[in-house]
Amino acid sequence: MTSYKVLFQQPAKKFIEENKKMGLKFYHAFLEIAYDKTDFLKYDVKKLQGQDNAFVIMIGQDRAFFSVYEKNIFVLGFDCK
Repeated sequence: MTSYKVLFQQPAKKFIEENKKMGLKFYHAFLEIAYDKTDFLKYDVKKLQGQDNAFVIMIGQDRAFFSVYEKNIFVLGFDCK
C-alpha cells in the first residue's frame, strides 16, 4: 500500500483555520485518502476536465480542489456554500 503526503497550500490553510468544523471534515477525508488511495471511493471525488492530476472532492455542497503529483496531495483551496 502506498501512502501519500498531504500538503495544504496557503489559501487552504487559511480556510481550515477560519472554518474549523468544515475544515476538519476535509482534513480527515484527505488523511484517509492519503493513507489508502482506495478510500477515495467513500467520497465524491471527480477529475477536473482539461487538467492533469487535478480533482475536486465534495462533502455535502462544499468542495475542495486538489492535485496529485508523485507521492504528494496538494490541497489548493475550498469552495463552501
